[in-house]
Amino acid sequence: MNVKEMRSLSQQIMFSWAFIKKSPKPIQLSLCGITEDSAMTPILKTHAGFETWRMKPTRTPFYELDQPSNVIYLTADSENTLTTLENDKIYIIGGIVDHNRYKGLTYNRAIERGVGHARLPLIENINVKTNARVLTVNDMVNILTTFCEHQDWKIAFGNTLARRKIKEDVSESPEDTTIENSKKKKKKKKKSI
Repeated sequence: MNVKEMRSLSQQIMFSWAFIKKSPKPIQLSLCGITEDSAMTPILKTHAGFETWRMKPTRTPFYELDQPSNVIYLTADSENTLTTLENDKIYIIGGIVDHNRYKGLTYNRAIERGVGHARLPLIENINVKTNARVLTVNDMVNILTTFCEHQDWKIAFGNTLARRKIKEDVSESPEDTTIENSKKKKKKKKKSI
């Protein structure tokens, strides 16, 4: 990643920490493969209070955190669908800001390192746009944290994903129409006058 992408990732990590610390059921987050001399470290340290975050960088690479059978790399490219979160598993969120330049990168990392892989049950639970299936680090953290609290993927996705990532349902009944959709319909009517 270039410096701009590393700054973006560090922002996503900061947003993740802000969400986790407010959660009634916080998840534990580790920043793997980051050393004192890594390019990411000084960028992370620019965030106020970084030293007090309860997620510390570690030199340990993700694939050495536990037995390979207990490590699940979360990747949109996996054919395996995550249905629940297990306490004895470690879930890896790939810290990559690539604007979809590296298709299959996280999936290939999981295969190369011999760890499990899965994708979130996004398309099974919400009508999401095709280009919105790759999520930011902070979206992933928010989804996983919210799922831990509610044990419901629909709530986790609904509370996290930006409305622009969700397809409008054209078969909505009037009772189900949201305020946002009502405004769009009013604009269309005004144009036709």
